[in-house]
Amino acid sequence: MNASTLTGVYMRMWKGRPEAPITPESNVVWGDLTTNSMNNTYFTNILRNSLSGSITDTTRKIMAIIANVNHDFTNVSLS
Repeated sequence: MNASTLTGVYMRMWKGRPEAPITPESNVVWGDLTTNSMNNTYFTNILRNSLSGSITDTTRKIMAIIANVNHDFTNVSLS
């Protein structure tokens, strides 16, 4: 089997709306875009197929990803 093409998981938890324009009350309360939280990936035994592709095409594997979130969210306020 080919190696996974998934290379990372990057997470942020926002208080407020994260899309532009960001309002003054919107901010990141946890996470960043530099810490890679990916732990593992594995093949799900499911294959994707396109309408124009062959039904026997095995090149479009669907992979699952496992990420670590080692944080106590007890004191994170989103209100």
